[in-house]
Amino acid sequence: RLSERGYNQSALLGAALSKQLSIPMHEDILLRTRNTPHQTNLSRTARIDNLHDAFIVRHQENIKGKQLLLLDDVLTTGTTIMTCAKTLHQAGAASIISATLASGLR
Repeated sequence: RLSERGYNQSALLGAALSKQLSIPMHEDILLRTRNTPHQTNLSRTARIDNLHDAFIVRHQENIKGKQLLLLDDVLTTGTTIMTCAKTLHQAGAASIISATLASGLR
């Protein structure tokens, strides 16, 4: 999505939070393994299928046993946050708190 928009809105939000809270930010921990279609017009079930095995954890040493804040720009069904959190937990994160800037209207 970065190449489409020219910026990563979640990374911009994360950088501001990182500075304000004096906590480290790592943009390179979760890596999307394939180019998944946009989730916008997909049902919850289709979103889950779309994101199945779509992320891997890099630099596991940066998350093992740690408490993480997972940031997303918009929450619609929660599928992306849940998929990412599950991937991080399976890689050894002690706990994951998620935060979103906005919620999609239904």
